[in-house]
Amino acid sequence: MSKVFENPAYLRAKLYDMQHSANTAKLHDKWAYVGADGNTYTHPTEQGAMRFAGTHGLSVFTLRADYDTDVCEFSSSDEIKLRMFGKDHHAAAKIKPDMTLLDPAGNTIATMDAWATDWTEAGQ
Repeated sequence: MSKVFENPAYLRAKLYDMQHSANTAKLHDKWAYVGADGNTYTHPTEQGAMRFAGTHGLSVFTLRADYDTDVCEFSSSDEIKLRMFGKDHHAAAKIKPDMTLLDPAGNTIATMDAWATDWTEAGQ
């Protein structure tokens, strides 16, 4: 499944509108997804973006880092790069997060808790 997210241009316009009492956000579609060709496409509704992303989108893996006070997510179509990034970050971090690697459907592939030094594959 492709990841649908709020359109960055819409978010920038919304911020501008709050600062300047304007209404420029209405000129932008609110939702976006990355197509299989690598380009970002937009749609005015989340449901529409999800429908198009499901048929035309690029499947992405997600690395979730849980720091107890905050959860950060990184997405990529390359599972190996996310694994390398997660392991390197975990080794270098002073505050080590619990990490979860998710497949494009949202299923857990591997985990790494705060005390681990390598990934533990799901089901092991």
